[in-house]
Amino acid sequence: MALSRTDVGAKASTTGTTITSNAFTPANNSVIVVVQHVLDNPVAPDTLGMSGGGLTWTKKLDFSETNLGVHRGAWWVAEVGTGASMTVAGTCTGGGANIEQELHIFTYTGYQVGNPTGATGTLSVTTTGTQTLTLSAAPASSSEVLGASCADTGGGVHDDTAGSGFSQRFSTSDGVNTQTLSESRTGSTSTAVTYGATTSNVSAFIAIEIKALTLLVVAP
Repeated sequence: MALSRTDVGAKASTTGTTITSNAFTPANNSVIVVVQHVLDNPVAPDTLGMSGGGLTWTKKLDFSETNLGVHRGAWWVAEVGTGASMTVAGTCTGGGANIEQELHIFTYTGYQVGNPTGATGTLSVTTTGTQTLTLSAAPASSSEVLGASCADTGGGVHDDTAGSGFSQRFSTSDGVNTQTLSESRTGSTSTAVTYGATTSNVSAFIAIEIKALTLLVVAP
C-alpha cells in the first residue's frame, strides 16, 4: 500500500489560548499530522499542546524563530486505529490571554506504523527571497516531506509561495499577524527544503519526513 495523503483542512484564530479545527473523520489505520503555528511575545517560554479523538499526540518538532522571537512552529502526529468523527485542538499556555494560532491538518495511510516520521529540519528566517533548510538526513524516495513556513504577514501581506519541487498544500493567514504556508514533496532524496518569501522576513521554517510503510520480504 503506497503512502497516501489527505489534506484535511486549516484553521486560524486570533483570540484565546485554544484553536479547534472543524470536524473530520480520519481513515482506519491512518496517522494524523498537524502543524501548529503560534504567535506570542515572547513565544519560546509558552507550553504548546495538541489533543483530539482521545488519541495519543506526540510532538515531533518544535522550533521558535530567533529574529523577533514571536513565531513558533510545531509538528504533531497521532496514530489512528479505527477512524471516527473528531476535532483537533491546539493550545498555547503560559503567555498572553489572546494568542494567534493556525493549524494545518493532514492524514496519511500506507505509512510506517509505530514510526511514522523520519528526518526533520528547521530554519530561522531573517530575510526575504528563497529560503532553504537542510533536513537532518536524506529522506527515502518513498517518503513525503512536509514543510511549513510559520511567518509574519510582512505588514499585512500574505504572499509566501511553495519552493521548487514542492506543491502547496495550504496557504492561510489569521488576518492580523500570522501567515502559514504548508507544502509537500515526494519521490526525492534531497535534504534541501525551500519556499519563497516575497514580503515577510520573519519565519520559523520547519520540515518533517513522513515515512511510507516498508514490508519485510522473506525469501522462501
